[in-house]
Amino acid sequence: MADKQRSVWSSLCAVSKRVDGQFKEDLEILISRLRNADEKEARASFAAFASRYEDDVFFSQYVDELCTAHLEGRGNLGTLQGLKDNHNLIKLKQEEFYSQKASYVFSSFVAFGIITGIVLSLHTLPSIGEAYPKIFSHNIVGWVDFGLYYLIMIWVFNRLAMGYFDDSVLQMKK
Repeated sequence: MADKQRSVWSSLCAVSKRVDGQFKEDLEILISRLRNADEKEARASFAAFASRYEDDVFFSQYVDELCTAHLEGRGNLGTLQGLKDNHNLIKLKQEEFYSQKASYVFSSFVAFGIITGIVLSLHTLPSIGEAYPKIFSHNIVGWVDFGLYYLIMIWVFNRLAMGYFDDSVLQMKK
């Protein structure tokens, strides 16, 4: 797109040779639809292409800008460059976010393993076997211990749920 002599269609053809997978197939469909398309068909083709990637906000904006450049016969290189830079920045942030998610899972499993190990080791000690009903089952000490264990487990799983299952990277927090 930096070459003023090159059209959007020829730029897309050049890009399609460097990509692969589902994106390449979608791009080739777009290129074939744009070959002899009028304005209405071109808008519909770009809209269909953008709808495949509607979760990626910046890429959708980039496709809209490409549509405008294709229809007007000239592109706004500054806008396209800004959208590309923002897209790359968001991509880096997403990778950082997913590595943070992996650390939440790891730390939660470590915490769960440590807590479970402590509880199991306390219950398997020989001296605890006869005293368990008196100390833990039928006494306030056992109830408090179980309550603390329960609260710690709720905290660990809540931390896991809040850190791991929240996939809204681009959503604004309230």
